[in-house]
Amino acid sequence: MPRVSIVMPLYNKAAYIERTIASVLQQTEEDFELLIIDDGSTDAGPALARSVADPRVRVFGFPNGGVSLARNRGIGLASSSLIAFLDADDSWEPRFLADALRELDANEAAVAVFCNIVEAQAPEGSLPRAKNAVLIDDYPAWFVAHKGLGLWSSNTVARKEALMACGLFPVGVHNGEDTDTWLRLSFQGPVIYLPRPWARYNSDDEGSLSKRYKAVRPHAIASLEAIIGVGGLSASKARSARRAVSYFWIAYATALAQAGERSESFKALRHARPSPLLSRPFFRWAYAALTGS
Repeated sequence: MPRVSIVMPLYNKAAYIERTIASVLQQTEEDFELLIIDDGSTDAGPALARSVADPRVRVFGFPNGGVSLARNRGIGLASSSLIAFLDADDSWEPRFLADALRELDANEAAVAVFCNIVEAQAPEGSLPRAKNAVLIDDYPAWFVAHKGLGLWSSNTVARKEALMACGLFPVGVHNGEDTDTWLRLSFQGPVIYLPRPWARYNSDDEGSLSKRYKAVRPHAIASLEAIIGVGGLSASKARSARRAVSYFWIAYATALAQAGERSESFKALRHARPSPLLSRPFFRWAYAALTGS
């Protein structure tokens, strides 16, 4: 059994797939399997992936079902108890897997590890630099404090058992599906932040990763509210979950205001609860909704 299974959903990424696979094959940790889940691609991406002459790389073809279903299929096919995720247009630095697995080995209670992210707007990393890895017990609070960045679909290794327990990725959700999953996963146990910038966001989509992560995530709101409603959280984690819900409503209101939908923006803002952690962005975005600026 390989040390780690890498799940890579693929849909029409022929321009990137060879570079992405190369970043996996350059890992200093060599005991892995790469499961490429072709989600009904219509370009040359699957053929390029199948041309890779390495027995650790396998391609599985399915009808198009969306990225959540593709990831869930990959998890189901995985041989290892550890699952790494990498999108077909992103890449890793050579030490990512080795460092991530070392941290999980040293912290058996941790359900996942994620690293810093390099992108065009943040060549030194989008997340805080630190000397050592950080064990995060209250991930929703960390997520809000770092403006919605953290666990991501190309910088994370998670325990398969915890992924199954949290319900995997929400099929049919096309915006923020991974954010929803990571938040649910974080209630299964602590996560580890690896401050080295070992993951690279390479998409040519307009805007930075942080801007994309401020997009509307209604499913994440519903998931958090359900977790809060069930009960059983400590007082501090319940507060953090409520702050994360407010964060998402504020992000939703911001997007609506920027789209000129002021009335809907006001409605969304009413759901957000100001707190010391959220007060400054709350009033800034509320002003944007009022003035359209």
